[in-house]
Amino acid sequence: MVNNNNQILPLPSEVNREELEGVVQVLANVTKLPAEVVKPHLDALLEQLMKSKQEQPFYKTATALEWITAFREWAESHRRDTPLLTTKPVERLYTFEEYLTYDDGTDKRYELEDGVLLEMPPASDLHEAIVTFLLIRFYLEIQRLGLDWQVRPSGTGVRTSVKKSRLPDLIVMTEEQRQSIQGKSAVLELPPLLTIEVVSAESVKRDYERKTLEYAAFSIPEYWIVDPLEAKVTVCLLERGRYNQTVFTGNQQIYSPTFPELKLTAQQVLTA
Repeated sequence: MVNNNNQILPLPSEVNREELEGVVQVLANVTKLPAEVVKPHLDALLEQLMKSKQEQPFYKTATALEWITAFREWAESHRRDTPLLTTKPVERLYTFEEYLTYDDGTDKRYELEDGVLLEMPPASDLHEAIVTFLLIRFYLEIQRLGLDWQVRPSGTGVRTSVKKSRLPDLIVMTEEQRQSIQGKSAVLELPPLLTIEVVSAESVKRDYERKTLEYAAFSIPEYWIVDPLEAKVTVCLLERGRYNQTVFTGNQQIYSPTFPELKLTAQQVLTA
C-alpha cells in the first residue's frame, strides 16, 4: 500500500503496539478526553487509512469494456440534431486539362477555382443588356480605329493560374491571342487587353476580391467591374503588379487606356 508521497504503509499487524498506545495518550492529553474514548476514533482512522489506495487515472486502470461504456456516454452527451460529420461526398478536384474537356451533358457553364468546378448561374436580363451594350460599343470602336482586335463575350475563358480558369463577361484580345486558341478550347493562356465582369448578387466577393487579385497576378492591364447593384463602374489599371482603381458613377465619363477616345459614361453602361 502507498500513500500520496509514494511511501509504503505498514499493515496493522506490523504496527508497534507500544507506539500506538503512546499516540493514544498524546491525543488524550491534547483533547482532554479519556484514552478509552480516543482509542476507538484512532483505530477507525487507522483502518480507513490502511484501506485507502492511491487513485489512478482512468486511462491507466480502465478495462476495454469500461472504455466502450465511457465513449458511449460521451457520444450520447454530445448528440445534436445535426451530424458531427457531413455525409455529403467531397467534390473531386480537376486538373486544367480535365476542365477543358469537361462535359456534364448540360448547358451549364463552369469556372475552375483551385481545381473545383464553380457553376455560373444564369445571368439576369440587366446583366445581359449591359454585356451586349459594351460588346457593341467596343466592336464599333475597334472597327473605327481599324484594329485587328476582337471583343468576345463569356464563351472565351482566361486561365489565370495552374488550377484556375475564369469566364469573364467580356474580354478584348489581340489577333495573336485569337490565333493562340484557334482550333482548340477557347481559353486564353495569355493576358487579354481588357477584361470586364458584371457584378451580380452572388458574385460580389468573387468579382471584387478574388478576380481582382487573379487578373492582376496574370498581368491583365485593364479590368472593369461593372456593378449595377451599387450603380458604379470601377476601372482597375495595372501598375507594378497591382491595380489602381478609379470609380465612375452617374454622368462621369469612363476613362480607358485601351479605348482612350471612347465616349462612355457610367450611367450609359448601367442603364443599357
